[in-house]
Amino acid sequence: MPVIIIISGIIFIARLFYLQVMQPVPTKDFNAPGIKAVQINPTRGNIYDRNGKILVSNKISYDLQIIPSEVKAFDTLQVCKILNISKKSLITK
Repeated sequence: MPVIIIISGIIFIARLFYLQVMQPVPTKDFNAPGIKAVQINPTRGNIYDRNGKILVSNKISYDLQIIPSEVKAFDTLQVCKILNISKKSLITK
């Protein structure tokens, strides 16, 4: 009986060693096509004090990010027109 337990233990240890050390690691992440990171900013409610006065409220704001390496043609005046800002303001920011 102890011989069977020892042999079973050796088999399990050998298999574990093979799976952890000897088996080649796949170079491609197979879960990558099914995973897409999306950032969702939650909407926040107003915060009131005990008397019903608003302490903190929401103001909708947007972030515009321009990655220069991904922009092929950049029309400064068109961007200023879309954002309703001056050219000087765009250049300084």
